[in-house]
Amino acid sequence: MMDEQTPRSSIPQLLKGIVHDLRTLLSHEIELARVESQYEINQARKAAIRFGIAGGLLAFAAICLTAALGFLASWAWQWPTWAGFGLVALVYAVTGGVFFLMGRSIARSTSLVPKATIRSVKDNVRWLKARAGF
Repeated sequence: MMDEQTPRSSIPQLLKGIVHDLRTLLSHEIELARVESQYEINQARKAAIRFGIAGGLLAFAAICLTAALGFLASWAWQWPTWAGFGLVALVYAVTGGVFFLMGRSIARSTSLVPKATIRSVKDNVRWLKARAGF
């Protein structure tokens, strides 16, 4: 036969267990959000670095090499000066475009919203509602 004291003493224990489990679940959700956000921030930083490299290379190349290469191209192929400078500009544009596309690709795949955490929290809320009978 069951003792009447057992159900009464187990209800507080059950509630303590539920509170403990909820605290553990919440701390795990927070940790998941932190890890996921850190990953996405690192991806955004990589994209920003690629954009910075592209901009810096384009500016540096335009300032330092345009004159020298433009005159060199026009002299080497006996072209008018404007044609030598046009060739140099085309090479710069293609190089800058490649770096821009690399940065854009990384930026598009980066999201600062912790999607896995949101999905996990929704699943947990659904599970709790099902258990509680809501």
